[in-house]
Amino acid sequence: MNKRTKIIATIGPASASREMIYKLIEEGVNLFRFNLKHNSHKWHQEKINLVRNISEDLSKKIGIIGDLQGPDIRIGNLSKEELILTPGKEVYFEESITEEESIELDSKFLKALNVKQEIVIDDGNHRLIVTEKINDKKIKAKVEIGKTLTSKKGVFFPDLEINLPVLSEKDLKDIRLLSKLNAEYAALSFVRGKKDIEDLQKIIKKYKSNTKVIAKIETLKAVKNIDEILEVSDALMIARGDLGVEMYLEAVPALQRKLIEKGIKSGKPVIVATQMLKSMIDSPTPTRAEISDVANASFDKADAVMLSEETAIGKYPDKAVHFMARTLKYNEMLNPLNTNIALITKTQSEAVVLAADNLQQNLKKTGQSPKAFIVLTESGKTARLLSATRPELPIIAFTPKEFVSRALSLSWGVESHTTIFKGTIDESVREILKKLVLDRTIEKGDSVIIISGQNVGVTGRTDSLRILEV
Repeated sequence: MNKRTKIIATIGPASASREMIYKLIEEGVNLFRFNLKHNSHKWHQEKINLVRNISEDLSKKIGIIGDLQGPDIRIGNLSKEELILTPGKEVYFEESITEEESIELDSKFLKALNVKQEIVIDDGNHRLIVTEKINDKKIKAKVEIGKTLTSKKGVFFPDLEINLPVLSEKDLKDIRLLSKLNAEYAALSFVRGKKDIEDLQKIIKKYKSNTKVIAKIETLKAVKNIDEILEVSDALMIARGDLGVEMYLEAVPALQRKLIEKGIKSGKPVIVATQMLKSMIDSPTPTRAEISDVANASFDKADAVMLSEETAIGKYPDKAVHFMARTLKYNEMLNPLNTNIALITKTQSEAVVLAADNLQQNLKKTGQSPKAFIVLTESGKTARLLSATRPELPIIAFTPKEFVSRALSLSWGVESHTTIFKGTIDESVREILKKLVLDRTIEKGDSVIIISGQNVGVTGRTDSLRILEV
């Protein structure tokens, strides 16, 4: 059995060559993330097409995630080339620099800042507290954590409501590119609530694209609104870097587990991201703590884990994937697979999926365990719902749509294939079983659980569950 947890690798200078993409897929990558904050549209289009070509050569279903930048809030210039921010020091934030120890900041943010508001710069390397509001264009702040600061760094105001559009002008252009390329997923940064997701979905629909939306959970506002976000999004990404800026670091692991649990209940894939093997940017081997982090994401039953800088700019991108895949596969063997987290059943399809999982568990108790679940799906939803039960058996999904097949690369434990359903469902099942026997995925005499609808080509009508002997 292959690993069940999926691996996402970020494409960058270290991993953009044909040779390296081949290696990464062979080591276990299931999806590639393209960070649209960097590089030109021409570059992204060329590399996405390259991934498509290589995945076809290797007969692998590889998904594409386009990661949107979102509102990019940064400080401006400094009163000096560098400011030494030592704890206890007081500095000014102002629209135009007048003070000797001063940091430039747009007035629309200065206006919103009040005494005791925290200001976080450069991913938490600098933390300050507002001590005095002089006017709407100037405030004074005291350094709590800091070192040497340079200009143009990202800045963040934890738990502060600032009415900024979640989609920038750059994002709108990037969405058009992703829609044109029919990328499987667009990851939306700094989500606050369901409206942010719905606004992006409307734009994608306008371009007549199938691209699905991943909600990046990286703010406390998103955590508070997680239930409504799950209602409308297609998947979640737990962006632990920004979450660790907004909340106490020690609270992030428990939140990670809670978000994965909520995703499973909703039948939505969940990605764990940020610094999973960070030391491998420069080192050929990971730390023991990093390996534990990857294993714990598997124990939490995340659908996917993500590599960022490790594969984008790191010295050992293929080794990073190698260690991650080994860790997942080994620890999945130790982890009891069927989750105790109950999938919420509101539809007929969800009821059929739960019945299929219960059937498999009961058959196993009598020594009659089937070899696999075979899912015939038009939209991919039934396979995703079955994945949420985290079953012991492999899930082999068949769909007539290439896009759906690639999109299923994000779902835990799903191996997807594209095939045309011919004739009746029974005829399609016979053809699929012949293929699986020829591929040696199953053998004659094996039993399998088939999940499908009764009618070919009908979406959202999963109503059939049966056991067949091959």
